[in-house]
Amino acid sequence: MTKRILSLVSLLVIVGLAMPMSTYSQKRSSTDGAATTIARLAGTSHDASTVSSVLDPDQPPIKLPKPPKRKGGGDEDRGGDQEAEGDPLQRDASFYSRRIAGTDPKFSVGDAAELRANAADQYLAAQNKPVQGATPDSLVGKTWSAIGPNPIGQYDRSGSLIHAVSGRIGALAVRSSPPYTIYLGAANGGIWISSTLTTKWQPMTDNMESLAIGALALAPSNEDIVYAGTGEGALSSDSYWGIGVLKSSDAGKTWHKVSGNTFNRVSISKVAVDPKNPQHVYVATLRGRAGARRVTPPDPTPFGIFESKDGGTSWKGLRTTTDQFKGATDIVIDPLNAKVVFVSFWGEGILKSTDGGATWAKAMTGLPDGNFTDPDGDPANHFPSRFPLTISHPSTAKPAVLYTGFEWWDKTAGSNGTHAHHPSSVYKSIDGGASWKLATDAHVRTTAMGSANTTTS
Repeated sequence: MTKRILSLVSLLVIVGLAMPMSTYSQKRSSTDGAATTIARLAGTSHDASTVSSVLDPDQPPIKLPKPPKRKGGGDEDRGGDQEAEGDPLQRDASFYSRRIAGTDPKFSVGDAAELRANAADQYLAAQNKPVQGATPDSLVGKTWSAIGPNPIGQYDRSGSLIHAVSGRIGALAVRSSPPYTIYLGAANGGIWISSTLTTKWQPMTDNMESLAIGALALAPSNEDIVYAGTGEGALSSDSYWGIGVLKSSDAGKTWHKVSGNTFNRVSISKVAVDPKNPQHVYVATLRGRAGARRVTPPDPTPFGIFESKDGGTSWKGLRTTTDQFKGATDIVIDPLNAKVVFVSFWGEGILKSTDGGATWAKAMTGLPDGNFTDPDGDPANHFPSRFPLTISHPSTAKPAVLYTGFEWWDKTAGSNGTHAHHPSSVYKSIDGGASWKLATDAHVRTTAMGSANTTTS
């Protein structure tokens, strides 16, 4: 019975390929948006509910949208996907060719159906296998519960491996006071909230122009004010660009766009709010993608660091670039001094400002002096290092503590003609970013893609 349910889900997803891209490019994913596991203790097992929850009996029946009405040669789905006139088979071929992701033109809807069926079989076979994950020393013996729902496993581009990629999280923020609301931004499924007042997840932005979420931040001085940056900031081949900044002034109950046309066809990777002034906001922007073949949209607004002093209505670029491989990936504000701001740029490094972003200086002393872009990689496919940041500054008695983590390559090639690669490591600064050392804290663990999961001290 479970296998039949998964087969039905696979069929619905395949049918979805036949819908206009505008229906899905900025709408909720096949798992209804925020499908993911927030926390999972290593060694726990899957259970049948992760399969049966795909089809929620409490939800109304799925209705497929009606075909758009033609309007005399217009481009109804805004994606240049006007079907060819004439033979119905030719129209079908034209329609599907614009809606199948990947680079192999011979890959058909039938091929996709077969791969999804095989994926369902493998998923069921793995039901009782333990989930592998990190168990930091500080969490040993603690009980974690998955509050999901879980992501759907899909084949990667090789066609041989399954990865849990549908329904991934783009951003997460938690209210520090009752009702301890959790704000979850799905990569392309909108903003969802849950709290101690409910056991369910509620979608809050289904009617917004974009459901791709890259960043969430609560104002520390007034947690009823929440900012969201649209456009997934993960730099993935399917990280859709967004429409700018959304804001809620009632703890997430209602949302509206506040940034006008400042952010056009870009993704927002981070939002940081002044600790004392909820109307003073910074955002970091970078490249977004769109289309069926991992396309960078034309004519995006500059990438970098922007500031607003009026709650997101107007914005000023503090440090920007038009190079799509040099966007801003992170930003943190000193909790005790809002004029001290740290930012990181893709493939460039970490910068610090002590005057609220008017001037910037490199903050890389003690970090490896290496290449932050693979010198042996394909120039057409850059994969520069990212420098995630986290900060703690509870008292003026001591300087701020910061962590970062990234991968890098040697500047000089070895005897084999290639530059040695150094996997991601975590570094710590105990003097407000003046210098860095390799972290030796027991509670610091390095993860893939240059990101650091840390508990600051």
